[in-house]
Amino acid sequence: MASTRSPRFRKFLILAGITLVCLCSFIAWQIMKPRYLLSGVTRSCFNAEYIAPETLLAVGNRKLYEFKGQNYSESTILYASETRLFSLGIHRDSPVKVIVGDLEGRIHFPETDLAPVKAIGGVVFACGIKSSRDSSECTIIAAGHDGVQDMGWGGNVRLIRYNGKTLELGKNYEFEWTPKSLCIARKSNTIIVGCASKEVIHIDLDTDVRKTIRVEGGVINCVLSHDENLLAVDEYESVTVRRVADLEEVIASIPIQKNEQRVHTCIRWHPTQPEVLMIAEAGVGIKLLNVSSQEIQIIKNPDITEPTTIWFSEHDHTFNLVERDWRFVTMKLDK
Repeated sequence: MASTRSPRFRKFLILAGITLVCLCSFIAWQIMKPRYLLSGVTRSCFNAEYIAPETLLAVGNRKLYEFKGQNYSESTILYASETRLFSLGIHRDSPVKVIVGDLEGRIHFPETDLAPVKAIGGVVFACGIKSSRDSSECTIIAAGHDGVQDMGWGGNVRLIRYNGKTLELGKNYEFEWTPKSLCIARKSNTIIVGCASKEVIHIDLDTDVRKTIRVEGGVINCVLSHDENLLAVDEYESVTVRRVADLEEVIASIPIQKNEQRVHTCIRWHPTQPEVLMIAEAGVGIKLLNVSSQEIQIIKNPDITEPTTIWFSEHDHTFNLVERDWRFVTMKLDK
């Protein structure tokens, strides 16, 4: 039986269908599209730290950026360097509040009159500040490669004293393997160093006594819990949790996807749930590991590729992360 629909009506249906498909595609693109922190920012975001609601600091190439406002769309260049910057350290209660490490072993002091200081021989993979509230003094700590041996071999952790006016180089700890991550205890005078080749090293800065722990996989990163009782270790193919008092024993573990490039996860402790570890994983999304109950929750987002930092925003209850290509991603946990 011949169709009673006119050619004009069929043409209308085709155009309406195309319009509907385009509209749905546009809406999906608006939802899923990358949102860059700063238009015109090139190369990579190496490190970023959440400071306060709608305030973020990030290091990329030769600049330190501050991002503010909704979706962190308002940007300011806080510091520019002639050398490529890499690591970022922040301490709100210190006389020196922000430091940045570069690829040539220097520590930079943005928004101060202090000149950069050569701390170690090679790349500063991690840096941080140790200080007491209302103190005029602090200790800057830099960890990374020694600049002599092949990458992965050899490294240092250097202490730099700031007396309120000047900087002075302090202790220098040498390592067989390159330190890649650094945890600074606030309640005790200790640090924990994660080295590239299967080692986590606990150091008492008063006595210089070291305790070395071998782990199953090479260490990407390690993070102290807020009460400093737990240590999370990213070991390439898994993330483990250990008590600082007994680093040998793994009390919780969660597998992660194997990635040959080894730039695929980021870990942080939840700010309001002390025993919940947040894990941003490439191709998966965000995993929440409750250390006490061993419960795992997953917020799926397979578009995540190279997370640089992750944080939970208390004012709008969102999980957020910044990717290496400067993409800002925000997600919520389904109730």
